[in-house]
Amino acid sequence: MRVLHFGAHGDDEVLGVGGTLARYADEGHDGFAAIFVGRMNRRLAETIGTRYDDNVIALRKRQSQEAAGILGLKETRFLDFEDETLDEDLLGCTLATERLIKELKPNVVFIHHRGDSNQDHRGMFKAAIVACRQFAGTTLSDIYCYETLSTTEQSPVCAEYAFLPNYYVNIQSTLERKLDAMKCYKDEPCAFPHPRSLEGIMALARVRGMAVGFTAAEAFMTYRRTCV
Repeated sequence: MRVLHFGAHGDDEVLGVGGTLARYADEGHDGFAAIFVGRMNRRLAETIGTRYDDNVIALRKRQSQEAAGILGLKETRFLDFEDETLDEDLLGCTLATERLIKELKPNVVFIHHRGDSNQDHRGMFKAAIVACRQFAGTTLSDIYCYETLSTTEQSPVCAEYAFLPNYYVNIQSTLERKLDAMKCYKDEPCAFPHPRSLEGIMALARVRGMAVGFTAAEAFMTYRRTCV
């Protein structure tokens, strides 16, 4: 089986799907990650500033490759879109997503949640649901939305933004590797109780696990699941 993760930024693959991707790898499946933001937004940098300058983005790519090795991914692709533009360049993002699906022929896809408070995450979701349309002959069967600590739980308290998980993956055996992969992004983890901390990652895994009787789990919203 071939599994493809779509993420706006390096570290989204770890925060949202790290334990699950590692489990797929352990079970002999081919895992791929696609990271869309890979260029500095110079317009923003000249006006209000940006934390994703050229040096940070180059560092993120190296960190992503290191994390991929820990998780057992077969390959990580960098699409090199500008930071904070995925929601603006939906056509370009969609076409890039479609090309990856045609080339890699995934069976399972993980995408951002539509209600995230990060606009690049929302843009990635919009592009993915267009690119993941299913027709006769497609290899794609399952599409799941994942939660990203520090953005998903910060969404407005409105029903249309809610993350309502209905699919859980036991990551008891891979939680430590998820944490190790996050440590590759040395400047990303914050101090607890920030949600994007190692303690926060552990806490969410425990909460999601308790919901279904595991010691640790990752939770997803099923966008589409098809028997083929």
